Amino acid sequence: MGFLDALKGMFKAKGELVEIPLEQLESWFDGKTKHKFSARDQTISALYDQFDTKIKEAADKIVALEEAELHNKNLPPRMLAYMVGNRNNYIKQVRMLIDNIPKFGKDFPDKFQKVLEDFAKKTQKSYVILQEFFANETKDLAQTVGALDRLSRQIVGTTLKEDLMEIENINMDIAKIHEKQKEQESLKNKINDTQNEINAKQKEYTKTKERIAKRKESKAYADLMILKELAEEQKSQAEKLDKGIIEMFAPLARAFRKYKRITVDHEKLIEKYLDDPIKGLMGDSRLRIISAIGGVENNIDKLGFEKKEKKKISDKLAAITKEKLQELYDLYSKLRALVSDTQEKLDEYRIIEELTQLEMDLDAIQNNINRLNGTIDTDIKKITELDTDIEHLVNGVTDKVKSLLYIHLKIKIKPQELNIEKTVQV
Repeated sequence: MGFLDALKGMFKAKGELVEIPLEQLESWFDGKTKHKFSARDQTISALYDQFDTKIKEAADKIVALEEAELHNKNLPPRMLAYMVGNRNNYIKQVRMLIDNIPKFGKDFPDKFQKVLEDFAKKTQKSYVILQEFFANETKDLAQTVGALDRLSRQIVGTTLKEDLMEIENINMDIAKIHEKQKEQESLKNKINDTQNEINAKQKEYTKTKERIAKRKESKAYADLMILKELAEEQKSQAEKLDKGIIEMFAPLARAFRKYKRITVDHEKLIEKYLDDPIKGLMGDSRLRIISAIGGVENNIDKLGFEKKEKKKISDKLAAITKEKLQELYDLYSKLRALVSDTQEKLDEYRIIEELTQLEMDLDAIQNNINRLNGTIDTDIKKITELDTDIEHLVNGVTDKVKSLLYIHLKIKIKPQELNIEKTVQV
């Protein structure tokens, strides 16, 4: 190693320690490097300056497209979702284009053309669709991307000094840092807007709960609860009667079927009782089933039952008397009439519909709050991811500055202040 190389290595190893706030980085770096541009490099550096400017313009126009409002605010939900999906894709692809811009160097133009070709393929459909909704914003953004294309073509064949290329790469990284900070600021504004929307929904939720509580404290609601309790009691009694009627006729099913095969007198009546004992009894006001039961009893020996089973059937038949059936019939008819009358009275209470609608409104508001909280979570995650990207870019800039200027650079970044109060589940 020669003396000059050793001396250069000593300065590189030692270096100067400088602390710079991120906000001043661009001007500080420009002051440290502008002397390196000679007259013969001014034209080409101007191209790179224009390129950096267009990157910043693209970042601003991304935000403009992201925040653009529809002229027609009455789009059907499906068309609105279609628009949102294509806008998100287009914005995502432009940001990827900016993030994937290659480092300045001899192969920069070729690499950038490949990035542009990939961008064009992935955005062609979204661009055409967005022309229907945000013609000006998409056109402005597309023109900026087109300008980047033209500038890259002008750079083709141009050779820059190695240190000048590194300066431009650092400038590009600084531009990317600022673009990501703008994206973070846009996300923070969006989070604040979303939080305001949640607060409004929370007030709406509280008012709806108060309206429900007020309805439930009313005399109409108290009367309704008494009537509902009566309806439940009547329903329970009716169900017990249903069970009793079914249990009365169920053990006779086989006997009825066998008897039906040897007689024509009670065939249709027996069929009704077999299908549904309750409907059978309620449709038999003259209790003709007693005659059919007598027919079964008189012909029990012809039905092919064993002695023990025949005895059980006979006992069940004997237990069904006309008086008992009449009592069941009358009681069931009266109870069903009471149930029907009570239900009619319940149906007259409008408070039921009001409370049902209020509960549905409450669920809808809660679903909206949950959705908006989810949106905030997603945006916070994006801000955190951008923090990581910015940290990576800052570390890259410090390493490049150290290599280029022999300066140990410490870039001070202000911590994020989100001040977000998450709405608790209600």
